[in-house]
Amino acid sequence: MTDVNDKVVSDGVQIFPNPSSGTFYLTISEQMPDGVVRIYNNQGSELRTIPFTGSEKNMTIDMDGFTEGIYFVRIEIPQGSVVKKLILK
Repeated sequence: MTDVNDKVVSDGVQIFPNPSSGTFYLTISEQMPDGVVRIYNNQGSELRTIPFTGSEKNMTIDMDGFTEGIYFVRIEIPQGSVVKKLILK
């Protein structure tokens, strides 16, 4: 079951392009407070932690140097979190 707060977070976040060739964009809705973006590989190892403020609506995240494959982008705010899948090609 999905928590209502997790749905709010999920609806407020977009990742594009996906698949990506190295750089992707994270768009965060206006309702988001300060939070953190965590990037994990398909083994579950955390590779990067990127804090953001509620005033940041668009983030550019550079994944150059990472190998092709599937990654997971976790967006965390006090009200909940959401995980999005990112494919690097």
